[in-house]
Amino acid sequence: MEDIYAIYSDETALEHFAREPLEDLADAQKMLDDNLAFDEDKAAKFWAICLAESDRMIGTFTLFHISESNRRGEVGYILNREFWGNGYASEALKCMIDYCFDTLEFGRLEADVDPANTGSLRLLERNGFEREGYFRKRWYVRDTWFDSVMFGLINPGIEEKD
Repeated sequence: MEDIYAIYSDETALEHFAREPLEDLADAQKMLDDNLAFDEDKAAKFWAICLAESDRMIGTFTLFHISESNRRGEVGYILNREFWGNGYASEALKCMIDYCFDTLEFGRLEADVDPANTGSLRLLERNGFEREGYFRKRWYVRDTWFDSVMFGLINPGIEEKD
């Protein structure tokens, strides 16, 4: 629970995230319980990003807005700031892409990013995502309006229809 709290209570890490920081460990427990309920309902899937050499959770990866009938979903991720810049998010994103395209047989992945989040923009572009749209004043968080850049990644293995 401490790892979840460390990640989701960090105001700097959440600067580009559409949620309020957690206030205490009870909030972290509630967040975990809510996520598990969404996972059970198949509304979303949640993964912990952990270091291989320890049990420490350094981030989370989420697949949400899942549309099985349309074979697509949206990805979201966050890392503990202590681990930024080490390639962990890129490694996790590559695993997520492989899982979604190879196992779930999705044809498309999407990502919704704050245009000021240059690290996330670069991560998505390095992994093949393309900018597809810009939405002004899309999110209202912490008394501030935020714009949004939408990204898409098409599964290269799907057949195109005319």
